[in-house]
This record gives sequence, structure tokens and C-alpha cells, in this order.
Amino acid sequence: MWPNRRRTAEVAHKAFELILSEPNGLSGPTLLHRMEKCLPSAFVSLTTDERGNMKPDIADMVRTGSIAPLRAGWLTADEDEWRVTEEGRAAYHRFRNPEEFLLAAGRFSNQAWLAVHLPGLYSLASKTKDQVSLEYRLIKQIGLAALLGQSLAASWKKLLPVQAPQTFEIPGMNATTADELREWLSRMGLEYKEGGHTIYLPPASIQNSVFAILNGKYPRGFGIKILKNPGSPNEAMYIFRPRRLSWLHRKLIYRPPHLTLVSNLLFQKNIGPRLHDLAQLQFGNKMWTCFVLEHVIGRIPSVSRCNRGITRLRSLQWQGLLALNLPEGWCDEEFTPPRCNGNAFVNEAGEFKYIDFQNFLLCNYANHVQAVTLQALTATAPELALRENQKKHIERGRRILIGVSKGGQRAKALKKLLQAAAVSLSDHVVLELDCGLGDALAQYLRLGAAWCHGWSRPELTYHAEQILSALGCTRFSMSHIDRETNCPAEADLPDFIARRNDYVVSLSDLVPAGYWDFVRRVPWSLLIYEQEDGRGDLNYVRKLCADPAVQLAGVETYMGGDQAKRRTVALFVRHTAN
Repeated sequence: MWPNRRRTAEVAHKAFELILSEPNGLSGPTLLHRMEKCLPSAFVSLTTDERGNMKPDIADMVRTGSIAPLRAGWLTADEDEWRVTEEGRAAYHRFRNPEEFLLAAGRFSNQAWLAVHLPGLYSLASKTKDQVSLEYRLIKQIGLAALLGQSLAASWKKLLPVQAPQTFEIPGMNATTADELREWLSRMGLEYKEGGHTIYLPPASIQNSVFAILNGKYPRGFGIKILKNPGSPNEAMYIFRPRRLSWLHRKLIYRPPHLTLVSNLLFQKNIGPRLHDLAQLQFGNKMWTCFVLEHVIGRIPSVSRCNRGITRLRSLQWQGLLALNLPEGWCDEEFTPPRCNGNAFVNEAGEFKYIDFQNFLLCNYANHVQAVTLQALTATAPELALRENQKKHIERGRRILIGVSKGGQRAKALKKLLQAAAVSLSDHVVLELDCGLGDALAQYLRLGAAWCHGWSRPELTYHAEQILSALGCTRFSMSHIDRETNCPAEADLPDFIARRNDYVVSLSDLVPAGYWDFVRRVPWSLLIYEQEDGRGDLNYVRKLCADPAVQLAGVETYMGGDQAKRRTVALFVRHTAN
């Protein structure tokens, strides 16, 4: 509840005292910070934040207490500077009693009188007006159609992203709040950059600290962006103590899993950095969510360069792919050149990069995923673009998406085999020797694979990457190969996964002999072999089973493939000598 008139007067009087102590006045944030330090806690009204916690509402108290002095011409205020006028200075010294001071100021207008005599009512009316105005601006900015689309997007939000998050236990660290996390990082002497909602650790801070356990899990030169709100990816809110009051804004901001889809879209459009993973870090008994990102090294762009970059971002809105969830839209400080609130850079290659992604909403995303898939099928099988083959074209794309996003029969068969053998893909790198359009890689990432590398024909690789990104996959890399003249090779593997000793290898149907030579060379612990009935490499499978270190762990059948034919998938386990 709002304090009585006496306390309102003491707040206003104290604000005058602090402002008068500085010859050049005070900025709004500085004034609020000093008021928090000098006001007794009993004076401060409480408000409830977005997580249900009670906190002091200093800003509201100062705002209501300053209305009468502002109307009386005793005070001037904007975001950058609060100053006391000569009339205000004289009034402050004339009325030493705070209540008399505020009553005198309240005589100059009806609004001032209301703020002095009924501060609670005035505060409520002012907040309500601001809230309605803010929500209206946000609705106008997003548009009713896009807003309705967000409410109807439950289908794809339940299915995507398909990739399961990884969990890493950080040794020797115990933090339950953002303050404790910040204090621990400072105590360890680790460099970090703090934003409004996250704490970012650059590569150097990861290399020489307890976070070094992440080395070798991702490509070199990555940083981690830790949410200030603790919790797993499905639980944690991205926004931390929001400065905006919009209820709708808080509701519209995606949870971390769906932000991976936004980040992937920006990367595919060559605007944002690559997202390597959405992971959860365990600090003691508390789980924290983090984004593992390509670290952008670069400079602040010029105003003109930044404007061109923002135009590229806006083009995604014009194409119907994205909308902003900010009430001020493109006029917000997040998009004000040249810094864009610390989000805009030009990297070493001279490319504009916008490194944040929580301010965007996905529009018509189910249609976008279907369009990416159908474009891939059309490009790789031009005959399907003919009108008479459109139904076949669409049906194949539908089967791919359902098979990946909902698990599908193949994924169910794999899961059953892994469970029966008491093994898991977690912490394993999967090598898919003929990944086609990447649907098998997506299934392995859904089952928890630490990373997947796939080989595909040159005309398929680009489209496979597009599909995987659209499905929310990040832990993958690809090599293109012409299977008629080349075979997979160890040299194709990225450096950080090139020296493993326990790969999971996956291949299917008839493949050139060189593929099996690769299987014999690499150190694998699990082999997944799949074939359509009657179309397998039986001789190579027999040789594999003859190896005393290899054991057939199980066989499952399912209906799948382009023609929905019966397929068999087998799991082999290879035991290595200790």
C-alpha cells in the first residue's frame, strides 16, 4: 500500500536535498540509486515482480512525490537530468517541514493537489494509464494478425526444437542467485560482460577456469551466455527484473528452447552468430540455462553500416518471418545505431552481426519449416516440382517432418534398441555416413547425442543444414561427398571431435566398399546399421559379426522410407580391451 502524505512529502524533500547537493543535477538512475541507499526501508512501498517476489518500488514513490514540485516549476526532470530551479531552491529553504513543502507545491494545479492529498489513488491511476498505453503500443507494433498467430502457434511450439539439451556439472561452484554468480566470477578473476538479463563469458574465461570442461565439446572460439534467472531451459525466464512494465511483452518473450529457433534463423540469414547449443549448467544443487555461442570478435559499426544491417533485420519482418516484441519497435534502444545497446558488431570478415535474439517473435513458423523442406526436395529432385508430382512432393516432406519432430517409427525403434542394450547416445559423437537431408541427424540429437557429423552429396548439404537449423538443431557439422568417387575420411571431421575413441557410427542400405573401410578404421563403440528388406550389405555385416569384440545387441523393424516399406535397424556394440 502507498505510504501516507507525510511519507510522500519526506520522499520529495529528500529527493530535493540529493539533487541540490550536485551543482549539475542528477540523472534519473543515479537519483533512484541514492534514494534506495538513504531511505529507511519502512518508507518504501513494495511491489510484486514477475516472479511473485516483493521488492521496493522506489521509482514509483519518487515519481508520485515529484509531481507537485514539477507542476509548481520548482523542478525540471527528464531521463538524463533532474535539476532544481531557483524557485525550487527558495521553496526548499523556506519550507523546512517536508509536509508543508509538498502542500505548498500542491496548490499550483489540480493534478498536483491529487498527487499530494491522494498519492495512492494518483499512483494507481498513473500506472494504469501507462500500462494501457504500453500494451496498446505493443499490439500496434506487432499487429493483430501476428499476435493472433502467436496464440495459435501451440502446435509447432510443442514439437520444436527437436534437439535435447545437454547437462554439464561445473565443479567447485555453488550459486543460487545472479548476485552469487556475479560475486563468484569476480572472486575468481574471470572476465565477463553483464547485460540486463544474461552474463556472458568470453572464450578466455572458459579456457582457464572450471568451465574448461566445455572445451572439446564445441568448435573453438565459443562463449557462453548464462541467464540470470536460474532454472532449466524449459523453466527459466529469459527476462530478468524487466525494465518494461508491459505484461504482454513478458508473456510474448519465448522461453530459451524457442529462442534457439530465432537464433538459428538469424544465423541462416547471415545476421547473427552461430548458436552451438542450449545447455544447462549445474552449480551445486541449482540448474542454470546457458546458450553456447560463436564468439564475435569485431568493432562497433558506423551509423550507416549499422543502418544497413538493421535494414536486413527489418527485411525479415517484411517477409513475414519475424516480428518484434518491443512496444517501441524499431525505435527501441536495442536498434539505435551504432551500438544497438551493445548488440551490433562488424566481425573480422567485415560482416554485420546482431548478437541478441530475445526481442524477436517467429511468424508463420510452421509454414517456414515446411517451405524449407519442400524447397530442399524440389532442388534435389527437380521432377517433383512438376504439377502432377506435387502431392508426392508434399507428402514426402510431411513424412520427414513428422518422423523427426514427433519421433517417428525409426526413432522409436532406435530408442527401444538403446534401452534394451542399456546404452545411450549422451556424451557420444555420432557419425552418419550417408545423412541425406539430415533427418537421421535430427533424430540422434533428439536422443541426446553430444554432436553429430554427417556426410551427404554436394547438392544436399546446404538444404540439410537449412532443415536441421529450422528444426532447432545446433550440435551438428557436415561434409559433402560424392559417393561415386569418394568415401568418408577422418580428415573431414572438425578438430574438436577428430580424436575421439568411442564414436557411434550410423550407415544404411548399400554403400560403396570404402564406407565399410572407414567403419573398420575409426574407433567406434556403437554401430547402427539400417537396411530396407533385401537391400543390405550382408557380406560386410557377416564379417562384422565375426569379430569377437563385436556383439549384435538387438534388431528392430519398422515401416519407413519414401515408399513406407519395411526396414530393419540393427545395433552392434564393440567392446574394447581395458
